[in-house]
Amino acid sequence: MALPTSEPEAREKASRRKLRRQGTGNTLGELRAMLVLSRKKNETIIIDDHIVITVVEIRGDKVRLGIEAPKEIPIHRSEVHAAIHSEQSTDIPEHQAGEQDPPKVTSAGS
Repeated sequence: MALPTSEPEAREKASRRKLRRQGTGNTLGELRAMLVLSRKKNETIIIDDHIVITVVEIRGDKVRLGIEAPKEIPIHRSEVHAAIHSEQSTDIPEHQAGEQDPPKVTSAGS
């Protein structure tokens, strides 16, 4: 028998069902759900017990977020993330990543 769901949990589930979009940065092209939450100043969101996002300030149409996460998890604004990946793609040689350069052929007389 299913346990009754609280109203906030029901709204979160409905929000997940409504907003489905193509995943970004996902090479498999799978669909991801987007959870939309409302938060007020000083309220938090916790992701997987390791990441805490806090609404620090709301001023007009800008929201300042504080993010606490392990140091090994990179966190970037989307435009910085795009620039990093654009820069990395120009550093890749013409052959595919993981391929080796063809062996150099030397003549027997050299």
